[in-house]
Amino acid sequence: MRWWLGLGIAAAMPGSVHAAEFDLSATIVSDARFRGESISNRKPAFEASGQVVQGDWFAGIDATSNARSRAPDAAPGRHAEFDISSGWSHSFGVLTPSAGVIGYVYPGARGSDYFEAFGALAGSLGPFGLTGGVNYAPAQGNLPRDNVYVYLTPSVGIPLTPLTVRATVGYEAGALQGGSRAKVDYAIGVEAKVLKFVTVATRWSANTLDTHAYDRRAARDAAVVSVGVSF
Repeated sequence: MRWWLGLGIAAAMPGSVHAAEFDLSATIVSDARFRGESISNRKPAFEASGQVVQGDWFAGIDATSNARSRAPDAAPGRHAEFDISSGWSHSFGVLTPSAGVIGYVYPGARGSDYFEAFGALAGSLGPFGLTGGVNYAPAQGNLPRDNVYVYLTPSVGIPLTPLTVRATVGYEAGALQGGSRAKVDYAIGVEAKVLKFVTVATRWSANTLDTHAYDRRAARDAAVVSVGVSF
């Protein structure tokens, strides 16, 4: 068992499992993107996630069917990716801080796995929401130096409609940039709740990478469409 999977289970289950809450979702995307870059070679992918919450503790796993590891010396090609997370979150009125760790695991892909710690603060007021956070990956076996990602994600629900507009802007520098200069990524889109469990979304995803010096295909801007169900 990977050490961060064991950590996730232990952190999320400090007490009785009978009090735990579970969330599941599955989504088809036209292009799996991570921090403004395509990780699926600009091809469709299937994503699934599950989370268990008990009190202020949580553990989760997100899976992508067709993904490229961003570790500098990762094995070439696309592999199944599993993002295994655990941490703490608590609401104080309209503010909710959270902190934890994420392990990025690519079974069978040599030199691909790595982990990072994260902290975030989310707030909401009526239909408006704002989340800001920092993800930090220290130097480790598959990362020759550290990496930092800072982001803001505002959102607004359009009154009397099932629509929510979301945007993201992020800044990343370090080992996961493949030796290129620091990158800014940004996205904006709209999602709609259809029926009770179905969400349809579209967004524009872009970044400031030099497409001639980096992975040109992955760095291109793109419109992304997704259809998902959640329980």
